[in-house]
Amino acid sequence: MAFDGFLTSKEAAEFLGCAEITLRAARVSGVLFGLPAPAFKKLGRRVYYSIEELEAWVLQIKNLPDHVNTLTV
Repeated sequence: MAFDGFLTSKEAAEFLGCAEITLRAARVSGVLFGLPAPAFKKLGRRVYYSIEELEAWVLQIKNLPDHVNTLTV
């Protein structure tokens, strides 16, 4: 873990079940799995994701109607 409450890009990708390159592309495009990408913070050249925000992002996906939610997160 990067520091309390935050994950590195690699750890966040593992948490979300995607490749780190996919998460990196989502930072550029602003879209992950067809939805707005999770928020991230930069500290110098390093990127961090709040565990709390990632959990909220996953809950957002799980709360989508079944006909929209085609992901298994």
